[in-house]
Amino acid sequence: MNEIEIAKKIEELTGINVFKNTRKREYVEMRSLYCYILRKKYRKTFESISDIMQKNGKKSDHSTIVHAVTMYKQYEKNNKDLQIINDLFSVKGMPKIDVSNAIHQISIIEELKGEVKTLKYKLKQYKDNVKPLHKLIDSIPTERQEEAYKRIDLMIKGWSWKYEDKCEVISGYNSVEAY
Repeated sequence: MNEIEIAKKIEELTGINVFKNTRKREYVEMRSLYCYILRKKYRKTFESISDIMQKNGKKSDHSTIVHAVTMYKQYEKNNKDLQIINDLFSVKGMPKIDVSNAIHQISIIEELKGEVKTLKYKLKQYKDNVKPLHKLIDSIPTERQEEAYKRIDLMIKGWSWKYEDKCEVISGYNSVEAY
């Protein structure tokens, strides 16, 4: 894969032309990635990268290329897509995986991380607000445990009866007056 094919592949993957004369952040970052790939993976000199850029309409000298290559790692910290695209190019420059799928999977992972964080927060709130039942049970004196068991059992049965019963109020009597 030659230098132009690499630029076209980056444009195909991201929609960004690295030779476009603009200072928009996304273009600067992709241009930096392009220069980084040419320098680190293809062992191009700063001057030869500068010549490639100039031949394709982007004014730059070797110091601009030095800056772009140097800044790449900083850009990569803030834009994980750069790392993904960089990883796609092997030493020969052939893509290893489908970038759009990888980026989609990363976005799903980020969403899941947010959901996990929310669930951890809710769990902490729940744990802080709930009085653990086992602590109450452990505090029952040994001689009263049988009685406590029977009462809890009756309470649970009462809950199920309460929801199963279809009681009707007859001629003004409510459940309290009926007893």
